[in-house]
Amino acid sequence: MKSEIFDENSIFWKRLDEVYNNTPFNKEAAKENIRSKILRKRRVLSIWRYSVAASIAIIIGLSFLFFSSDLLNHNNMQLFTSSNSVREINLPDGSTVWLNSNSTLSLPENYSSKHRKLFLKGEAFFEVHKDKDNSFRVFSGNSVTEVLGTSFNVSHDTITGNTDLMVNSGKVAFYPKSDKGNKKILTPGEYAIFNSHDNSITMVQNPNLNATSWKTGIFKFYNTPIEDVCKDLSRYFKKEITFNIQDKEMKLTGTFYNDSLEEILATIKFTLDTEIKVSDTQSLLKK
Repeated sequence: MKSEIFDENSIFWKRLDEVYNNTPFNKEAAKENIRSKILRKRRVLSIWRYSVAASIAIIIGLSFLFFSSDLLNHNNMQLFTSSNSVREINLPDGSTVWLNSNSTLSLPENYSSKHRKLFLKGEAFFEVHKDKDNSFRVFSGNSVTEVLGTSFNVSHDTITGNTDLMVNSGKVAFYPKSDKGNKKILTPGEYAIFNSHDNSITMVQNPNLNATSWKTGIFKFYNTPIEDVCKDLSRYFKKEITFNIQDKEMKLTGTFYNDSLEEILATIKFTLDTEIKVSDTQSLLKK
């Protein structure tokens, strides 16, 4: 048995030797083959590196353009933001601004009594220090509010681009940024809306009495439809307040001075004889 295995292995090695000897090994050709493969890998690696470098350069370039644009808009600007509460800002010229939540106010570094120009996104109430020689201008979207000394409320919707203006005291000029000649002069109690779609300004005959409730905490309702009452309360308390009342003409008259939502709803319940369902995120008035 052992001799048979030995003979088979001998034949195998002999044939292997014959195959090997019949295939001559070309050392120089092998070296050239290896060298060409290395060069090809180097070229692929170089192309990959240049591609990555080019991509990075493009990304940096685009980032520069983006941030450069941002810097152009905010270069040498002081920024004031308010997230979840009202912020009071005292300006160098003696004016005061109350910035509503989720709003941004920016002004140049050189802001002074002679350079009174501000940019608003969101809502703010202004009490402007009077200066008959130097106007005070608020840019909100494509509208401009210009005064010498007065108090007013500006609300700019960053989604629609529209701007609402309500004057509390004094006189205010309101006009499109691109057309100063198309200006409206507002006096105390007057309300106007700038429409960014057609650059028009519309005077509102029945302004919302609670346009500045976010600042004062005071709500005034005079024969106000229940739907509008719910909207005003929802806006101030940042909570969905709805109604399920058959008589949609139901109206409320009354004034609330810094009352809590619970106190206001309790008064409405008693006055209008309604039921109120309250949850963490919603209050429902129903009959």
